[in-house]
Amino acid sequence: YPLDKMNNTQAEKILDSMVAFIMQHGQEEVARIEKSKGDEFTIQKNQYIEEEKKKITENFKNELANQEVKLKIERSKEQNMQRIARMRKVNEYIEELKKEMRAQVRQKMADDEEAYKELLKNLLIQGLIKLMEAQIFIRCREADVGFIEEIKDEAVSQYREMIVSQVKRFEGKSAEDIPCNIIIDSRYLESIEDNEVSGSLGGFKIFAKKGRIVCSQTIEDRIDLCFMAAIPAIRYMLFPSMRREKKQSASE
Repeated sequence: YPLDKMNNTQAEKILDSMVAFIMQHGQEEVARIEKSKGDEFTIQKNQYIEEEKKKITENFKNELANQEVKLKIERSKEQNMQRIARMRKVNEYIEELKKEMRAQVRQKMADDEEAYKELLKNLLIQGLIKLMEAQIFIRCREADVGFIEEIKDEAVSQYREMIVSQVKRFEGKSAEDIPCNIIIDSRYLESIEDNEVSGSLGGFKIFAKKGRIVCSQTIEDRIDLCFMAAIPAIRYMLFPSMRREKKQSASE
């Protein structure tokens, strides 16, 4: 309508429609802004929830890993304690067997002096071969001095023959060319008759180079060597389960 021809009623209608349009546009804009805020809040809320979920999951995984480590440590401790207890039991059995063997050897030596002297001779020959020294000192039990005196000359003779026949640098020499002087020490080994715990069953120790070289040929040392070599077999005989465990661990 031309402004000069528009009456009040028409002007009010136009004004009302313009106001209504502005109000509607404003409401739509407000709704759009509110919706945008709601969407942004929802996005932020979901992001926060996801982050917290990740944190909780990560914490749970870490705690689970820590518990697994603790469980493995406890299991390892328990297994080690079982092994230690079993090893102690094995050692106890072995010590009992050693005591029994010492008693049997002691009785055998008392019953058969000739066999004991033969053993002393062989131990002396072996000791001489190990050291190959021109002069040695023998320390034995006082009760064995007589036996050593009886067998030392024959032991030296056999030692010399073996050296000449088996050692290359002595080829062509006579047995008498091999120096070997044996001196029985004035100090004696403590006998088992005097000390059941640390006393010697028999045999002797050989010293050379002013005591700097020592070769032990005592009966108890021989028994210990035998047991050291036989310990695995003894363990399996006493505890068959150890063999199964070893096979299982090897297969794993």
